[in-house]
Amino acid sequence: MKRIFSNVLFNAIVHGKGEYCFEIQESDFYIFTFSNISEPMTREELEYIFQRFYTKDPARNKKTTGLGLAIAREITEQLNGTIKAYYNNGRFSISILLPKA
Repeated sequence: MKRIFSNVLFNAIVHGKGEYCFEIQESDFYIFTFSNISEPMTREELEYIFQRFYTKDPARNKKTTGLGLAIAREITEQLNGTIKAYYNNGRFSISILLPKA
C-alpha cells in the first residue's frame, strides 16, 4: 500500500497544479481517491496513463520514467483491486478500489 500511495502522490505533486485532495470511502471495499488540478487530458491519454514508460510530457522535462503509475497498477491488481484515472472539470483523479481483508 505504501508503494501505491507513494507513486500516486509523487505523480500528483510532479504533474499536478495544486488543490490536492485525498478521500477515503468504505463499504464492502475501500476506495482511495487522489485528485488535483491538472492540464486538460484526453480520453486517449487516460487510457495510456498506467502503461509502462508513458508520460504526458513527450519532452520529459520533469525527468520522470513513466513507471510510477504502472507499478501502482501492478501492485493494486496483485491485491485484487482496481485502479482508474479520470479527468473532469479541470481535475485529474486516480481512484483505487481494494477489497476488505
